[in-house]
Parts: sequence; structure tokens; C-alpha cells
Amino acid sequence: MKKQRVAILGSGVGAITAAWALTNLPNARDRFDITLYTLGWRLGGKGASGRNADFGQRIEEHGLHIWMGFYDNAFRAMQECYRELNRPPTCPVRSWTDAFVQHDNMVLYEFSNGHWRDWLINVPRLPGTPGAAREPHEIRDLFEALLRWMHDVMTGPMHEPAVVSLLDKWRDSGRPGWVKSELAAIEDWVRGRGAHEPSHVAWLMNDLHAAVDKAANLAEDSAEHFASLLGCLESFLKKLEQLAHDFIEAHEDIRRLWVLMDLAVAVARGMIKDGVLWHGFDRISGVDFRQWIHNHGASQEAKASSVVRTMYDLCFAYEDGELDRPNMDAAVFLRTIMLMGFTYRGSFMYRLAAGMGDVVFGPYYEALKTRGVKFEFFQRVTKLGLSDDRHTVATINIDRQVSLKAGVTDYQPFVDVKGLPCWPSTPQFDQIEGGEALKASGQNLESSWCTWPVAESRVLEVGRDFDQVILGISLGALKGICGELIDASPAWKKMCDQVLTVETQGVQLWLKASLADLGWTGPPTVAGTY
Repeated sequence: MKKQRVAILGSGVGAITAAWALTNLPNARDRFDITLYTLGWRLGGKGASGRNADFGQRIEEHGLHIWMGFYDNAFRAMQECYRELNRPPTCPVRSWTDAFVQHDNMVLYEFSNGHWRDWLINVPRLPGTPGAAREPHEIRDLFEALLRWMHDVMTGPMHEPAVVSLLDKWRDSGRPGWVKSELAAIEDWVRGRGAHEPSHVAWLMNDLHAAVDKAANLAEDSAEHFASLLGCLESFLKKLEQLAHDFIEAHEDIRRLWVLMDLAVAVARGMIKDGVLWHGFDRISGVDFRQWIHNHGASQEAKASSVVRTMYDLCFAYEDGELDRPNMDAAVFLRTIMLMGFTYRGSFMYRLAAGMGDVVFGPYYEALKTRGVKFEFFQRVTKLGLSDDRHTVATINIDRQVSLKAGVTDYQPFVDVKGLPCWPSTPQFDQIEGGEALKASGQNLESSWCTWPVAESRVLEVGRDFDQVILGISLGALKGICGELIDASPAWKKMCDQVLTVETQGVQLWLKASLADLGWTGPPTVAGTY
């Protein structure tokens, strides 16, 4: 059987995992001849990182990279990759557990009452390992998890200070009907010392208890069942608002408790009223998430909260990068936040033990080479040409950015950092023809504005150089190289016109002072919402 020649264009997450998936297929070596073409001297796209030899092999990368504990596909592939590599004992990153470090806290920043305030959130660890096989997540299970989470927030240790504080404020305010003995019993119960639930806690929590019970029995699709469930949630929220209303502005812990519950009820209300439970998340696609929760009763405080804002920031979900133009599809937001919050295993998030290039794309490169994939560095794709019938890609125009020196037949991309193969932050100039001049010029071969003269322009032809092409180049570059495809396909044109991108900038500050010296007294953390 003749091998299929596959050209993979680009080297970001999409391109690399496409190569991994192809080579995972049965008899892949006999079926495919794969060549990956990448701009510049390294793999990774936005996930690329490099080591700066001028500063002690300092890690330099495009942004903060965190893997969430629900990234099952990504972790599964990484686990396979590290098993295949079987690195020697001398390597500082031998296994995926060396590469990814469990992380259980984050701090969100809020601008409240004229001040920036930090909200440190500790997330409990859950059983299991990300990447292990499991059944697909049902939307109704996620909905039930949302209500159980609400219950845990109100009764669990994580938000105990807020609940106790709320009760303290009520006691000190002299509200009628709240006797001291009852308040003491409530505090004992919240702190886990009381055996029986006090009546006023029952008054607040009974509706939430009932909603959780109803969510566990969603096989009943009757309108009455869901109306009753929603009524319980709205009654709970109304009672909580009665308790918290006068204290929200003055007390951060109470305000945050209220925001979490207000958001959760708005989401539950929307999932029921808009039919998400029956028809899936895409039922609410096409509307911005903030607008969607507004439509379902979320307060202005909840819409503007750091909990919501962090997701927009994480995904750069602002048109043209303008903060007053937030735009994140409600279906994407809700699906992501529910999977993120309710389906993680182990830790909520995992920090990388080194740069993304060091612990993700370096291992992929080594393992894929062993699997027979060929890598062509310094290749800039400039155009995809279509066949005469406009139905297939017939040509790929590529500029070879540099020529390798005589005797260098295969570019060696790595530098060794304490036994770990790493990408450098600049090309290996000693392997490049005219490398010293390129280095002196300061030109960046990964930049769209690079003016370094190309070594060669060539055209790859279907049937001669490739049989199939996988386009792994990111969306922002497609208008420049896929003009013929966009003109020939209304669907492609619509995608390129309507799926927007945001130009981002990254800054790293390397400081000699400790966290304590800088004024941070908590644990090392991940911060968001500036």
C-alpha cells in the first residue's frame, strides 16, 4: 500500500496533536509519510518558549500557561508521550508528574469601593487523575453539580467565614426575631459543632436542600417539576438577599458570597428556561454570556464580578482588545466554566514545572521523531492554491527562511539545560549560513514583519510533494495565505470574517525580592483580573 504523504502546516497545539493522533493510528508508519513545516526554529505557536543564555538560561515565553484539571485529552496525550520517551534517571523532567505540578489556589483582583482587593480562593482536590478514561459528561449531571456546589458554598468550610460574618452582622444590627441563643446555635452549626440544624438556617437552606434533591431526579421532564425546582432556587436567593442586602457594600466576604449565589441562580434559571438541559449548550450560542445572565436576572454586581471577568480575560474575549467591548459566546463560556469547575480531577489546575516548550513541545518533538515524523524548520507558508475545480488544495507556497551550513543536514534545535532538552530563545546561529549576520541584524524569524531575505521560495504540489494537507496555522494568519479558499468557500469566508482574534502582548518581570518582600503574605499563587 502506498503511503499517504501528509503535510502539516504550523506547529502549535493543533498541528502537533494532529501529528500525534495520526501516528497513534494502527500501522501508522506503513500508512503515512508525515512532514511538519514550521516557521522559525522551534515548535509551539503561542505555547512556544525559549531559554535565554545571556541570562542564565532564563525561561522566556508568550504568556502564563496553566493546564486545568479537566484537560483530559491533553493530559492523556502527554502521559502517552512521556511513557514512550522513557527518559533516563538523570533527566530532571522524566514523567508527566514531573512536568505538571498540582496547584490549588488562585487570587482574583476586584476594584471595590475605590480599592483593589485580592480574593484568595483555595480549591479542594478531588479524586482521580486527569486523562484517565471516563464516561462523557451529561449536561444534567453538570446542572446537579452546580446546585451541589451552591450547597457546599453555603455550608462548607471554604466560605464559612463569610456565612459566620453574615450572621455576626445580623446579630450586631439588632434585627428583630433573631435571639442570641439562636444565633449562637447557628454559628455552632456552621462551624460543625452543632448536632442539629437551627431553625433559621433551615429557613434559609430548606429551599436549597429541596432544589438539590429535585436536581438529582431530573428524569421528570414535566414543566411542573422544573418550575418547582426553579421556585426553590429563587426563594433561597430572595431570603439570602434579605439577609445580605444591607451588608453587601460594606463587607467584602458577604458581597462575594452573594455574588456567587446570584450568578449560580441566574445560570440555573437560564439553563432551565432556555432549554439547555434538553437541547445542549449550543442552544444559547450567539449571545454574549454577560448579556445572557443579565437576561436571566443576574445583578450588575454579578455581571461585573471578577469571577466572570477572569474568564473573559483568560480567553482575551474583548473585541479588538477593548475592555469596554466584552464578547464571549454564552455556550462556550458556560460549557467551559462548568467543565472547569465540576469535572476536574486531582487539582483544579496544574502549573508547568518549566517552560511550555520544555515540558510539552520538546517531548512531543522527540517522541514524534521516533515515530517517523519529519520536521522542516524555518519554513514560512505564504499561500495555499486550489485545484482547477476549486475543491481541493493543489499547491503550497513556502519560503525557506534560511539555509543551513554545509554539512548540516538536519537542524538540531535543542540546548541542554541541566540535563533537560530545551528550545533556545533564538535560533542556533552556528548551524545557519550567514548566522552571525542574522544574529547581528536582530531580525526575528517568527515575526510577520521580518524582512530578512529568504533563502528560497518553492511550491509544493499535490501528488508530487503531498497527498493530504493539515492546516494547523492559527486563524489570525489565514486571510493572508488562504485567499483562494476563502473566495471559493462561503463557509470559510464566514469563519474568517466572524471568528475574531485579538492581538496580545506579553511582559515578564524577573524580580530578586521574595514574595513576602513584595508584600504578598499568602502562598505562591496564580492571579487574574487586573
